[in-house]
Amino acid sequence: MNRAIEEKCKEVIEYRFSDPQRAYEICCQLLKQGSDEENSYLMAYARLYMGDTLFSMGDLKEALDNMRMAEKLQRKYGYEELLMKNCNITAIIYANQGDGLLALDYYYMALKLAKKRDDTAMQAMIYNNIGELLHKVGDMDGATRYLKMAFEMCKKREEKEKKKIYNKKQYCINIADGCIVKKDYAAAKKFLDMAADEEGSETDTVFPASEVSWSVHNIKLCYYTGERQRAVSQAEKMLDLPREAYKEVESFWCFIELVKVLISMQEYQKAGKLLEILDEDNNEDTLLKRRVELLKAWIRYCKATGAKRELQKCYRNYYELKKIVNEQEKDLIVRAIDNRYKLEYEKMTNEQLSANAKELMKTSEVDELTGISNRYGLKKKFNKLCEISRFQKSKICLCIFDIDKFKVYNDEYGHLKGDECLKEISELLVETVGEEYFVSRYGGDEFVILGLDKSDAELRRFIEKLFDRINAAKMPFLKHKGFGTVTISMGAVNKLAEKEYSLADFIHNADRNLYLAKKNGKNRYVLG
Repeated sequence: MNRAIEEKCKEVIEYRFSDPQRAYEICCQLLKQGSDEENSYLMAYARLYMGDTLFSMGDLKEALDNMRMAEKLQRKYGYEELLMKNCNITAIIYANQGDGLLALDYYYMALKLAKKRDDTAMQAMIYNNIGELLHKVGDMDGATRYLKMAFEMCKKREEKEKKKIYNKKQYCINIADGCIVKKDYAAAKKFLDMAADEEGSETDTVFPASEVSWSVHNIKLCYYTGERQRAVSQAEKMLDLPREAYKEVESFWCFIELVKVLISMQEYQKAGKLLEILDEDNNEDTLLKRRVELLKAWIRYCKATGAKRELQKCYRNYYELKKIVNEQEKDLIVRAIDNRYKLEYEKMTNEQLSANAKELMKTSEVDELTGISNRYGLKKKFNKLCEISRFQKSKICLCIFDIDKFKVYNDEYGHLKGDECLKEISELLVETVGEEYFVSRYGGDEFVILGLDKSDAELRRFIEKLFDRINAAKMPFLKHKGFGTVTISMGAVNKLAEKEYSLADFIHNADRNLYLAKKNGKNRYVLG
């Protein structure tokens, strides 16, 4: 990867949260460059973070489409590190849209890859994400278990590497939130006090999301334990934060929670002020779910304050947006069900793929008469060589040959003798190619040879060696005038596999050269 690409990749990571639109535009540039250069790794990387940034911008459908395209490339070429990140981010997207089961499927796939790679930092992150997912669905015990696993794993690594890699502050806040839900206020206070002594992981924000989260949870705890005035005082401080603090994506949900608490405390003026601030920062370009959640908060506020006209307007806007969200969610649910079905089917298929089934797959690529590859095996090999060719900018050579006047041979000696002739030719072919080339019976008396990264001179030496062997075998064929033995004619091409260039295109070009060889007298080849 050259220096310019490395810098762009660093920018993607730098801006993926703070400025996702900018990060997305850089990803588009990387994707185009990867496509132009036929660099599959760069394309897989770009698709991954295009999905990630689209998710941040609220376009879940396009985000998942890009994640799936990235996943396909990552699985195809074995980019396990990117696939691990992909599964984790895909899980987060599904968790966000409310499909916890599919989210868990992807988290466990990511976890399996992280364990395979011995990536403890990633394992800890996934444990933490699973903990937060369980926390959202109300499984506080399960959430606590996974969050503690994440914390303990990071603690050991921090001790070993002598550097901070885990946001203990957010961990303590998450545990405290679970305690508040259970009304175990003493335990909640203990964990919030622990969180107060910890630094968050954010370094580039005006007011980190973990600080917002801590403050809101502390206000809730004060209110629930009867310290109303203290809760109000802390809420006032929250309203005096710099405007940039309200724009933080992760902080939005905490501010919505604060609105609910302020309404519960009948602090309507403060709740209204906070809603107005959030309104200004959540316009038509904002994630639909956030706008819907904001309207729900406005509805709660209007009901509490008796503002009937404003309430009607909020309801109207709410149902219009909700209709759009519902349509999107229907589409996503269908996609999720389809994806889950595919995952289950793959799992079932893999488990049931016995040794006999694998042998069947193997024999289905083999020509029954000659024992070499058939057309199906040829297509698979060609596709694999194409991927390497485009990545390495190396040539593919394809030779197609047939037996001169083979119909006459069959008529003269019979089909059984014809089959023997085909088998002998294939044996000579296999002996000649060794490990350097791939051979296949294309059909009838036609054979195809594939090679990668061969110069024209190397290819000519191989072809001439094959012709010498077949001529030296002197298989009798009296009606083949001028020769008296079995001969072959061949057409060959040696070129780069251009974009969207198929096996059929290679065969077509080689076949034209075969026609020229036949036209020029047989027992010869044409390399074009």
